[in-house]
Parts: sequence; structure tokens; C-alpha cells
Amino acid sequence: MRAGEIPGLGEHAISPWTPAEMMRLRSAFQGLLSGRGTGKQRVLFVVPPNNKCAGPLYEIVLMLDTWLRRNGARENVEIAWSP
Repeated sequence: MRAGEIPGLGEHAISPWTPAEMMRLRSAFQGLLSGRGTGKQRVLFVVPPNNKCAGPLYEIVLMLDTWLRRNGARENVEIAWSP
């Protein structure tokens, strides 16, 4: 990935390409549960231009949706994706 191609992506996004980033993503998802009752939270999934592997994006979006439902937090989180 070349996060520098999209302004703000490197500073504000979490990429699932390294184990450290996956742990950071896990922590961010856990934060969605602890944020219950504080208003609507938003998660945006984006596939940067020229990325040839968009399939996992759909999988992780659906897995997050299922996980939030199982934990009673789905109504507090708005999920969007942009392939």
C-alpha cells in the first residue's frame, strides 16, 4: 500500500498489512464496544487506488457487522465502505 497517495490516510487509517497494525485494528474495534451510549460511532473501510486485493475488505466489513451484533453494539456503529 502507498498510503501517501491519499491525503490523511497514513495519519488516520489502520492498514491490516502487518501484525502490529492488526493489533491496533483489534484495539480500535474493542473501542467500539466501550463507546456504547456515547452516540453514534463511524467506521469507514476504503480500498486505496491501484490496490488489486479488495476481496478481504468485504469480508472484514461483514465480520465487523456480525461481531458488533453479537456484542449488542451494532446500533451504535455506522459502517461504510468504498471499494
